[in-house]
Amino acid sequence: MARRVANKFQSDGDGAGYPEQRWGFWALVAQKPIQDEKPEECVMLEVEKKEGQLLGISTIDVEGMCVVSDIVDGPVKAWNEANPDKVLKIHDCITEVNGVKDSYENILNELRKFQIHKIVAKKTKIPFCSQGHVLRPDPRVFNSCDVCGVSGTEWRCPSGCDYDMCLSCYRDVTGGDVSSPVEDVDAFAQRRVEVVCRGEGNQSDPQVERDSWDEQRLRKLCARHGWDFEWMTEDGERRRRADERLTEWKLEESMAAFLQEDAQEPDQQNMKPVEEEAEPPKLLRVAS
Repeated sequence: MARRVANKFQSDGDGAGYPEQRWGFWALVAQKPIQDEKPEECVMLEVEKKEGQLLGISTIDVEGMCVVSDIVDGPVKAWNEANPDKVLKIHDCITEVNGVKDSYENILNELRKFQIHKIVAKKTKIPFCSQGHVLRPDPRVFNSCDVCGVSGTEWRCPSGCDYDMCLSCYRDVTGGDVSSPVEDVDAFAQRRVEVVCRGEGNQSDPQVERDSWDEQRLRKLCARHGWDFEWMTEDGERRRRADERLTEWKLEESMAAFLQEDAQEPDQQNMKPVEEEAEPPKLLRVAS
């Protein structure tokens, strides 16, 4: 009997308020289910390979096993059509040929001979790609299954073959449901803590303390540039903005020097010579 134990961890987020409370998570601890071992169903077929003829099957080495990767026209395909209850399928593992079952190379050499072949095969429970690499769990939402073409896959070749397999095809290959891995709770929690510690971003309510600033260095920097040093506070910011609104721009000199022209003279006539040419006005910012 398996017991389910659930425990809820409460946290204020990053543990800033309560250091003893960190990120929480839901954990389900269960005993690994005991799987009933069923006898493996083997398929036995007898085909004849004549001179200049091929069996019509392609095999690959998957972790030392001779696995069927493709079936074309030939004696094996003819056997499948004549014996629907003893069909050799793609992804089946050939375990014995004429009594030879030592290794993949020995089975392959036996299949190359021109003779009658007594083949024993069974369903493999290992998902693999077209190159014989065992697939690993790697969910891809937008990838297509290389077996049936459906979108959304759960297994992928880790060797870079760009081969994906969906959940339905995985169950068809392995002949059962997906096995749920059982792992230590502490190891699972440690991975989450490592991910959280690597998180980057901005707090919704950032706070800056004076102790985190080098006040002496800031004062020297302001003195060097002639700036006034003041810690930003709500009152100081309010005064600064009020001074900006009350500041007015005034002319340094009067505009009277430019109004001494003779208005009696007609347009496009030479004006009276001016002995001294007045400088253009300068703008000066003063506080009112």
